[in-house]
Amino acid sequence: MNILKSTQKTLFAVALMSLSLVGFTSCSDDDDDNNDKPNNEQLESEMGVFGSYKGTYEIIDPATKAEGEGEGETEEPQPTYVNMVVELNHDIKMEAYPLNEVIADLYETEDEANAVLEELGDINTEFKFESKDINKEEGTLSLEIDTKDIEKTLKNGDIIKIDFDTNDQLGKFNNKDEGTKIAFNLDVKVELFKAAVTPEEPVEPETTTRESEVESTKTAQASQSFTFNKVTK
Repeated sequence: MNILKSTQKTLFAVALMSLSLVGFTSCSDDDDDNNDKPNNEQLESEMGVFGSYKGTYEIIDPATKAEGEGEGETEEPQPTYVNMVVELNHDIKMEAYPLNEVIADLYETEDEANAVLEELGDINTEFKFESKDINKEEGTLSLEIDTKDIEKTLKNGDIIKIDFDTNDQLGKFNNKDEGTKIAFNLDVKVELFKAAVTPEEPVEPETTTRESEVESTKTAQASQSFTFNKVTK
């Protein structure tokens, strides 16, 4: 009787060990399968997304012109080169964002606009992106782009607000046709908030609240199309 019980215990222990080994092997196989499947970051690196790019832009829709501005002769626009870096942490950093045309639409004269552009200096923007629809074989992926708006206060107290509309703006990446290329569209709106003018002499309170004496905010906007070619290997 004791021999039978001992045999049953031994068989039960062997069965448990076998089941444990099977389970361990299955888990190991699952882990191997997961490790073999590359994530988005690995695919992006393999496809060469990250690096330095140089490109140009064009205005898709003409920027809003100042009221009362006549139709003058227009010269053929010269290409403006823009540098961009795409970093491993999914940052897109663009150097000297092109705002010349949009800022010019906020002012009456070219001299005023140029003075503001000089004071603003280079507007360096930072975008965040997520990759979508990666196709390694085709060498393409979509970029979902987002960024923060920018606000600058000028020496005279005026405020310039730059609003980038990136809603539903999907960029395209391609490393198969004519080299590695990134292209995307952005809508940019620039608002000018004039500083309040302090009168030299006290005025009646009701006078200061008249709408006719409050200078309105000026706004200019444009849709821009960017095309960047990679310059690093």
